[in-house]
Order: sequence, then structure tokens, then C-alpha cells
Amino acid sequence: MPVAFTTSGAFGRFAGALTYAQAGSGAASIIGALLTSGSGQPILNKERAWNATTGAVLPGFPAKFQGLNFLSAPIFADVTGDGLAEIVDGGDSNAMHAFMTGGLQAALARFPKFTNGWVLWSPAAGDLDSDGTIEIVTNTREGNTFVWHTAGLATANVEWWRYRHDEWNTGRYGTDSRRHKQCGTHVEVSL
Repeated sequence: MPVAFTTSGAFGRFAGALTYAQAGSGAASIIGALLTSGSGQPILNKERAWNATTGAVLPGFPAKFQGLNFLSAPIFADVTGDGLAEIVDGGDSNAMHAFMTGGLQAALARFPKFTNGWVLWSPAAGDLDSDGTIEIVTNTREGNTFVWHTAGLATANVEWWRYRHDEWNTGRYGTDSRRHKQCGTHVEVSL
């Protein structure tokens, strides 16, 4: 049973349903590692995902997660170019993961991506260079910023794209905090 330390969760449309995702560590592996100090017993980390309506664990989850997630939450963003969100999350092992349906890594999008240090805070997704595709941005504890270009569609970047969901930090799925080009206003949508 995975348990969370200092992580937060996120909501997003994934695998055809509103989903809640959060990283955690295996309780038995934590106990084993703490009771056998110096043994090299690993702590097993997992990305967890549940159907937010039914509470059912999604098939393929919990999925293997490299490293322990600190002070972070996953985001939901398209990185493969199919217009559907993947669960993107990082941890202390230099790896940034992107999970697809079934708990599989987005290998065709060349995930996991690697940094040179601990990923702290959540990654963010956006079209930084206005080319219509998503870039994933993350920072490490060592002070480095990484930006990866993906094939993800910028038009599909409407889920939980940064820590606490939106630019207003509401932590509420469905809040639209982005300026709309057509009318220049903000619209809040309640789901």
C-alpha cells in the first residue's frame, strides 16, 4: 500500500475519466528499510491513479516510479501528441515520468526524461515557443531548469498543467484562469 510523504495530488481527465493521481512509497518497503538500517533495502515508489468518480484504482496503477517525490504533485498534460493527457511527475532520482493509460511510460515520447538532480516542486506544461506543442519545464534542488519539447498538443493543455492547477493557485479542477484571445476575459467553469 503506497503512502505519501510530502506530496500533493492532482485531478485531470485521464483514460477517459476524471482521475486523481498522487505519488507515494510502498509502506512495507519503508518499514523494511527503516528497520534494517544499512541493509540497502530499497524503498519502492509508485505513481497512483484513481477514477475520481468511483474511487476505483485505474488498471496498471500503482505504477513503478523512480525516486521519492518531494514537495510536488503530478500534472496532466499531453506529451505524446494524441490530444490526451498523460500523468507527468518527477522525484529525487533525476527522472521525470510520463504515464499513459495502463501505467506505461510514454516511451515513444522518450520518457522518462533525466535531470542532474532532485526534481523539486511540480513540473509545468505550456507552449513556450508558440509552435503549437507542449514544453515540460522542471527545476531541480541544485538550481537547474530543464525544458523538454514534446509532441503534445498545446490545444489539449486544459487539465491540471501546474502545481495547484492554475495561474491563480486555486487547486480546483475546472477553474479557467487563462486569458481568452477572442474576448480578452477570464471565465470560471465549475464542474
